[in-house]
Amino acid sequence: DGFKLCGETNAQGRDTVTRHLDFFSTQGLRTLVLGEKILTQAEAESWTAEWHAACSSTTDRSHLMDLAAAKIEFGVTVVGCTAIEDRLQDDVPQTIADLRVAGVKVWVLTGDKMETAINIGYSCRLLTPDMSKIVIRAEQDPDSTVAPLSIADQLNQAVNSLANQEVDFEPLATSQTWLQRMFGVNKPTYNDFDVGGV
Repeated sequence: DGFKLCGETNAQGRDTVTRHLDFFSTQGLRTLVLGEKILTQAEAESWTAEWHAACSSTTDRSHLMDLAAAKIEFGVTVVGCTAIEDRLQDDVPQTIADLRVAGVKVWVLTGDKMETAINIGYSCRLLTPDMSKIVIRAEQDPDSTVAPLSIADQLNQAVNSLANQEVDFEPLATSQTWLQRMFGVNKPTYNDFDVGGV
């Protein structure tokens, strides 16, 4: 659930925000969801004291901060969202394109929404329109009501889809599977993908 910190109220507002987030992410914009939680004076003072104690602890600070945060980060009411353009630095698209032409494998690790990551991939020329796009989700799409496929099933589905597009697998068939060709000697197995996700 994309709104796991929220209470059960304001479901209609969450649906509206979700639609806006989906639209913003397809435009490659950075998004931020805004929420509020009303506390009494006593609740605010008690939590603030616990938070300051956790932040200034000399032992196990990170764990204590997580515990303090968990005591307040629930039942939040969504009030809206923002979206800003996060422009690429100069020459990033050309640099990535040059690296790819030189045969350098370029990978990106991101915490962005899937749609935002794909859009940025195109804008920085990591992805190009002539590529076959394969999307593998380690977790269920929060907008889907269909049970997620395993990573292995998603990979097999992707291979079948490419085969139906008559993609030439001949260059990959030199006594290696397509995964071995992609990952070399450190090829992960389907089971590697399924243990705890990727």
